[in-house]
Amino acid sequence: MTSKKLLLSLAPLLVAASFVVMSSAAQAAPHWRVNGVLAPAGPPGTSVLEWGVSSLYLTTASSNAEAVCQTAALGTIENPLGGAGLSATQASTVFDCEDGTPSFCAPGNTIVVASESLPWPWVLEKAGPEFKAKITGVRLVVECFSGTTEVSHEGYSYSGGAGGYYLWPTYHRRTSCNLHPSYFEGKPGTGALNSDNNNALLEVRGELKVCGYDEEELITVTEP
Repeated sequence: MTSKKLLLSLAPLLVAASFVVMSSAAQAAPHWRVNGVLAPAGPPGTSVLEWGVSSLYLTTASSNAEAVCQTAALGTIENPLGGAGLSATQASTVFDCEDGTPSFCAPGNTIVVASESLPWPWVLEKAGPEFKAKITGVRLVVECFSGTTEVSHEGYSYSGGAGGYYLWPTYHRRTSCNLHPSYFEGKPGTGALNSDNNNALLEVRGELKVCGYDEEELITVTEP
């Protein structure tokens, strides 16, 4: 009976302690800031513009390929209560692609890359001293054209679960939306997409700049 009374007397303290731990974890999670102020919880969130140059690197068991493309996207960011900052790429276009050496397409053919399965969810994470964005749901389709005729078509997608495929770029803080916008950098080993036939991986490298869409706000990531 004494032990039961002791447990009952300790219950409020245990609940309070667990609340403090959960609150501390939520506060330590990376959050978005808009012109230095914590972004509000959504929806709808704060609208952002994303753009940059992406390098696509394909790796198979027998060969490699690469291409360089321009990317532009629209999305939203928000700080949900009790968790890390979130984002969602609502619209994305990949254009002005140039095939590299080795190439995706045969000589004389034109490469086209399309974004599918939008929106793409983001979650901010802390990895050692760096802030990262885990981007899931991504699907890119690489097409090769001879004139107006499609001659090849291959999709590369996110897949969930342990050991799944996703993009995991690193955040870099800058000081001005107009002159020096913050950006996320995809580097070798920072995530990949799996081909539809499961025989190739597609890495997306390069810098994706991010700014507020409505008033060209500076977007940054911090630990509150």
